[in-house]
Amino acid sequence: MNKKAMSAAASTDLGNTAPKLDRTNPKKMGPKDDTGPKLESTSPKMTGPKVMIYVTTHMSGQHIWQLKSCWPTALQNSLLLNSSDVVVYLTPNTVASKNVTNSDVRLLQHTFRNQKLTIHTRPNLGYQESATAALTDAMAEGWWEGYDWIVRVNPDVIIRDDSQLWNIVNHDKNATGILVNCVNSVASPAVHTDFFAIRPRALLLDNLISQGSAERDFTNAIKKSIIGKGNHRWLDAARPTNNICRAGHGRDVQTTPVLHHHYKTDTFTCPIPF
Repeated sequence: MNKKAMSAAASTDLGNTAPKLDRTNPKKMGPKDDTGPKLESTSPKMTGPKVMIYVTTHMSGQHIWQLKSCWPTALQNSLLLNSSDVVVYLTPNTVASKNVTNSDVRLLQHTFRNQKLTIHTRPNLGYQESATAALTDAMAEGWWEGYDWIVRVNPDVIIRDDSQLWNIVNHDKNATGILVNCVNSVASPAVHTDFFAIRPRALLLDNLISQGSAERDFTNAIKKSIIGKGNHRWLDAARPTNNICRAGHGRDVQTTPVLHHHYKTDTFTCPIPF
């Protein structure tokens, strides 16, 4: 398969399988693809800012497990997630993107069956390179146009509590970035790239220069346009407490709003409390 995206085809009739959504509670709300029919959700959407959940994955065993085990509950408990479109940047853990399997697509379709889903496939360039390419490809090809906010996550990054995110996205007119700092320094931060939320207009393609570290590349790209203007909001409760650059790492799972962690995959019970 070339650089065109893979289509996710599915029925638009969700029937009785779609969960009832509480549109009044930010904690309780619950796919577009380039190579085939567009998947359009019939589930209700919230009014307000238009948000995209931008999921990047190589469909590793851990990512697949989290999509099956933790994402259904995360979607059920987050109005922000459930009221947003989903775009997946799929870089299979193989040399060529043509090796995307039908089971990968079906899993993504099933997990995000109540939302508008688009799947773009690209060759896997490696961990750091693909992380940066996910941003440059999206910006160069206009995937973020028309959206007020982009929430970037990996499948192993779970939004456990969206309260602060929801309030900033909907009520903080000056905010252009919601970030997790991987280091204990605001003077010289390293912004986590497996999770962040930004207004697309605040990130310029020309500022994304790959120098081998996705965190440093992204931090440099937003240093003037977001951080330098004071328009960033740190998710301090999700800042890792050790040298591992994962949101919420080392934090109490009962209190961190975002959690990037790997679990044993011998059971499909998600251990994250929501």
